[in-house]
Amino acid sequence: MIRSVSGKRKRRKREKKGKKKKKRIFFFFKQKTAYEIKECDWSSDVCSSDLLVLSEEFDLLSEEFDILLLDTGAGISSNVMYFCTAAQDIIVIALPEPTSITDAYALMKVLSQKHARKDFRLLVNAVKNEGEGKEVFRQLSVVADRFLPNISIDYFGHILKDENVTMTIRQQRAVLEVYPHSKASQCFMAIAKKICDLPYAHPGGGSQFLWRAIIGDEMSKVKG
Repeated sequence: MIRSVSGKRKRRKREKKGKKKKKRIFFFFKQKTAYEIKECDWSSDVCSSDLLVLSEEFDLLSEEFDILLLDTGAGISSNVMYFCTAAQDIIVIALPEPTSITDAYALMKVLSQKHARKDFRLLVNAVKNEGEGKEVFRQLSVVADRFLPNISIDYFGHILKDENVTMTIRQQRAVLEVYPHSKASQCFMAIAKKICDLPYAHPGGGSQFLWRAIIGDEMSKVKG
């Protein structure tokens, strides 16, 4: 992740005055790269230097991207909790399957009871139709209203099940790139628009504040 960020990103030209600025999104995927820094030995020179590089690069990214998406993966590990508590908005992704619905509920339960997060958005993936997505939302809402009355769950949308997604995964390419007019691609575009329309908690740029929230305490330990 450090190599992919550092030194390989050309700074875009500033938009001309009067031209409407489009929101840009930077994706930061999965749990096997930079966020493992949290588990490192903070006295290690390698870990400390990596952390400083990432801190500098994320400061630069904050100037170019309006939104930073973190894909934390499933489960309630410490890394997942760490990133969710630092994020401005939490979008919980669930499948129309009992185990996935249970995992989604468990995530919201831990975040609400141990980390005081009360507001969640639910995105249901791989559904046959919109009705199936809303049924998953209904099931989660019923259980949450009974056992977690202090949290709020908003239905954020759904992604239709699409064989094109499976094919592009095998090709290691994005479905939007290969099949831009497919059912799943249209759903992704709709979700992207919703994300771009979300209000900012920090007018100066969300990604910079998020990264500092994540590593701020650890940076202090390194410098100390």
